[in-house]
Amino acid sequence: MAESEMLKVLRKVGLLHVREMFDKEKITPNIVSMLSKHELEYLGVTIPAHMMTLRMECIKIYFAGTQERKTGRLHRRVYNVMAPNHLWHIDTNHKLVRWRFIILGGVDGFSRLIMFLHCRDNNTSATVLSSFLSGVANFGIPLRVRSDKGLENVSVADFMLTKHGDGSMITGPSTHNQRIERLWRDVYEGVLCYSYNLFYHLEDQGVLDPLHELHLVALHYIYMDEINLIFGLKLGQAIE
Repeated sequence: MAESEMLKVLRKVGLLHVREMFDKEKITPNIVSMLSKHELEYLGVTIPAHMMTLRMECIKIYFAGTQERKTGRLHRRVYNVMAPNHLWHIDTNHKLVRWRFIILGGVDGFSRLIMFLHCRDNNTSATVLSSFLSGVANFGIPLRVRSDKGLENVSVADFMLTKHGDGSMITGPSTHNQRIERLWRDVYEGVLCYSYNLFYHLEDQGVLDPLHELHLVALHYIYMDEINLIFGLKLGQAIE
């Protein structure tokens, strides 16, 4: 992808003003790989006809990064879901919990479409339910939901049992939840890894103290919306 095209994407989503976030050698390769051909077209970026796929172009431009992402790839298991909205997988991600950023997400087991994806400052059951209901508002109520046994999922379980009765909420270890684990891998590699490294760098420089309440307030004020804007790219294309 040409640099001018990348700048066009950043300008459309309001991220061009972020000074260090999109330093070309730090974050651009990951952001490019996160955006599919259809998502870029949704943002108004025309993909040349001679490009078979955006992924192939990314491999040519960022070969080293592509090879690095292949390590630790998840092994696929036999998996069958009858149709869209038959089963959603939901989970919370704590990669940035040291700085009180919690990622809430859900995917459709049939299509792998992202149902909801938000960055929040807590994972109470009320917050998880709120994110879940945002997905319901866009895609309807799923027949069943799969999650781990965390207390943050209690309100979602109550909602599902009220709507669809026994058997509508399935619980089990998130490590066996392949759909959501794949989502978390993509989210970390494409978005969160930069924040993770940056926040630790700020700590090493003595600029950020994760135990200082004012520091966390400032960090959330600067980065919470930026992370959610990137997540919105995925959701926006899906809803459209």
